[in-house]
Amino acid sequence: MTRDDSLQSQLDVLTVLVAVVGLGLFVGGVVETFATLFALGTVVFVLYRIVQRER
Repeated sequence: MTRDDSLQSQLDVLTVLVAVVGLGLFVGGVVETFATLFALGTVVFVLYRIVQRER
């Protein structure tokens, strides 16, 4: 195991970590976006039902 090999393996680990973190952030962002849209949709639906009941 030369110095270059150890450096290369460290770079590989770093690359994997960056990929996992990036993927995690991306998935988290998508889930958060869907959750926000779902919450907004629910609020709009509830308000719509209240307005319908008032009539």
